[in-house]
Amino acid sequence: MLSHYRDGRRQFVTREAPRSRGLESNESLIDKFDNVMEFLRPKIPDASTKDHGAVDLNTALTMVNRAAEVMGALERRVSDMEAEGLAQVEQARYDLEIAEARVASYEKRALDSEARTDELEARLRQAQRRAAEADELEARLQEIEQRAKEADEWLKRFCETITTVFQARLATTSKCIAA
Repeated sequence: MLSHYRDGRRQFVTREAPRSRGLESNESLIDKFDNVMEFLRPKIPDASTKDHGAVDLNTALTMVNRAAEVMGALERRVSDMEAEGLAQVEQARYDLEIAEARVASYEKRALDSEARTDELEARLRQAQRRAAEADELEARLQEIEQRAKEADEWLKRFCETITTVFQARLATTSKCIAA
């Protein structure tokens, strides 16, 4: 079976030979070799194609020149892309360093805040204890003041009683001395 492929001005012919088990037949190998050799064999121009050879050569040189220009443009583009990629990598590294520095700063601030929070909580507990002690002292002070008032009232009554008793004795003693 023959297959024809066209690529630009080239024509490729391949033949598919029936395959036997194991190795390919010798005819198939020879056909493949002939196809490759046909492609590689230079074309011998005849008399009518003399002018076409120069045109083909100029066309070939133009194509090679264009290919070189394209390759140069591709190399420049690749170089630009590589430079841009390196710049982005450097920027990413710089951003990462800044981010790591910020993280370290935030971690330090968090540790400082935790220490400060612990300190403030301890001071709050101490203040709460002192407030409770002050409440207890105030309650005791009120109790002591109440006792002091009661004692003062008792002393006033006791003093009045003593004064009344002494006055009564003095009056009785004065009557006894006067009589």
